[in-house]
Amino acid sequence: MRPFFVLQLSLCFFLCTLPLAQAEDLKVSLVQYPMEANQSYESMMKKIRGYIDEAVKDKPEIIVFPEYLTLDMWDLKNKKTDRQIVDEVAKHSERFVQDVVKLAKQHNTLLIAGTIPRQVGQKQRNSAVIAYPDGQVDYQDKIFFTPWDKDMAFEEGRELKIFKTPSGHRFSVLICFDIEFPRLSQMLSKDPPELLIVPSMTESDGGFRRVRYSAQARAVENHAYVAVVGTVGKTDKTWINVGQAAFLSPQEGDYPALLKVGEMHKPAVYSHTFDMSKLKATRAKSGYNPSRVDKGKSIQIKTSKVAPAKPTKAP
Repeated sequence: MRPFFVLQLSLCFFLCTLPLAQAEDLKVSLVQYPMEANQSYESMMKKIRGYIDEAVKDKPEIIVFPEYLTLDMWDLKNKKTDRQIVDEVAKHSERFVQDVVKLAKQHNTLLIAGTIPRQVGQKQRNSAVIAYPDGQVDYQDKIFFTPWDKDMAFEEGRELKIFKTPSGHRFSVLICFDIEFPRLSQMLSKDPPELLIVPSMTESDGGFRRVRYSAQARAVENHAYVAVVGTVGKTDKTWINVGQAAFLSPQEGDYPALLKVGEMHKPAVYSHTFDMSKLKATRAKSGYNPSRVDKGKSIQIKTSKVAPAKPTKAP
């Protein structure tokens, strides 16, 4: 009996050390969060918990909130400058991260809680909070800044990270303006993650569309899925920020033009299940995958020497 027991024990150890197989699907929930401002920390967290409670009904692996989530505490009656108000909001960031980690553990979900002003050394950064179900937390700092970001004197991020979901799928977070820069997409294209997540906050619908259509270009470049969720509004008395959620595909073969899109400016939670086995298959055989085709060709830009004749006046 002893050799048989040793064999069983060895087999059990072997099976336990095998890597877990990736799930075929990846469900993501995007929260079209209403940034109403004038919220206390407690009322903001109550709202956030409510949307998480709604999202977990769909059993997603990832829940995503928009950029600058904690600016829901913005005091519209405050006479201080935008930068001073952001500094006040930043005082709650450490507590916010602790609460977000608890929520991720409680609901056994990977929670991307928008972005916060985060103190790093003597500087603040605009950082996405990535909270894991096991209690770990990581950050993605915004890399490229809009004029308003610069006015807040944030420090620019220097790293673009690739994260892993508990089920083994790779994703990156490009915050708002970052998705508009092809260079970041090109950096990722050497070994592109399967999913790009884009939390944003813009001052106009046009700004949101700029983010959204840039995100679609990145989906094509990296032959990846993209999840976008943003808010739209200004930091004044008219500021009620509610944006739109969109789930995007590489736009090839039988991928639909839009996997799913939310109703603009309506607070809601939208969930979608990405078919990861399909993505893997289409990546392998695609003839329209810029990330695989572009091998760093040396290309020169020149001005044409052709000088067209001036148009003649009509008789």
